[in-house]
Amino acid sequence: MSPMDENQLRHELRHAAPDLPDSATLGRAVAARGRSVRRRRAMVATAAVAVIAASGVTVWAALPREPRDAVPIQTPSASPTPTATPTSPSPTPTGPTATPNPTTAGPTATPTGTRTSPGGGPGTPTARPTASGGPATPTAPKKWGNTIEAPGSFGSLGTFTLSGDAAPGRAKAGWTAGDSALVYCDASGRVQLGALGQVEAGRTLMASEGESTSVQGVLVFPNDAAATLFLEQVRAGVTACQGRQPGTGTEGASRSVFELTRPTGLGQQALTTGSHAQMFVNGAWTDAPGGDATLWVRQGRAVTFATEGGEYLGPVWSGRADVAGEMRATVRHALPQMCTWGGC
Repeated sequence: MSPMDENQLRHELRHAAPDLPDSATLGRAVAARGRSVRRRRAMVATAAVAVIAASGVTVWAALPREPRDAVPIQTPSASPTPTATPTSPSPTPTGPTATPNPTTAGPTATPTGTRTSPGGGPGTPTARPTASGGPATPTAPKKWGNTIEAPGSFGSLGTFTLSGDAAPGRAKAGWTAGDSALVYCDASGRVQLGALGQVEAGRTLMASEGESTSVQGVLVFPNDAAATLFLEQVRAGVTACQGRQPGTGTEGASRSVFELTRPTGLGQQALTTGSHAQMFVNGAWTDAPGGDATLWVRQGRAVTFATEGGEYLGPVWSGRADVAGEMRATVRHALPQMCTWGGC
């Protein structure tokens, strides 16, 4: 069944295509529309947040997880002070030594987007003094580890902002930061992207209105090769999704049609991916409401992306110049700042 209540069903009937031949076909069209809604809701759920304005507390609508970018440094205990007595020598302290252990202590928790490394640039390894007081040795950046979802807030991006940010690490009204799955085959199939786990810093913002969703983000990899591999894995994943779609169907069946293009004039490497819904009606596949597109652009070892999804009929990137223009504007906001990570 389609996951729609009575009001949503009335909305669909008001906007149903007038050329559907009979009430049975109309019913199948609305049911297929419900499946498209469910797919996009699954995408949104991975990054959704609930903001409690009265208390200023943000509650993430996801399973509890440990913070990925803040591991508190253990506070060493102070050594006990010896007490002198006239009949015995002063005791030797036996408590723990107050010397930090550089091999176990994690990075200090700091607000994302505001931390700067001693080396001067985002992603520069932080130098820590050795236990013996010798020269400082750099600590390798922590890895994201997740191969499905892009991070809502992870690592240090310095002063970088997305177009949905009002300031580094602070989103504009209507935008929220959250982990978000990047490539879907359908409502239940999320594509594994191995290189995504190597991300050293990243940020993802989402805004939604009704059934329309906008997502934007940036991912910083350890090197150019890892960023390039990530885009290749995105392309391969979408290609595999298309290969699993049915070529023929029965009346009322539905499928997704995937789209891949390579736009020019953006960064060092650009790729667009997307999909739109179709329904089998009167012996032929027919476009149905529900489509999305993502523009991916690599500059050096960083990748920025912009996604738009909603009640679109047919391909979004190649069929809606206005939506494609919005996505281009989103990545062009990020590109000049990405020179920090090479490629300029």
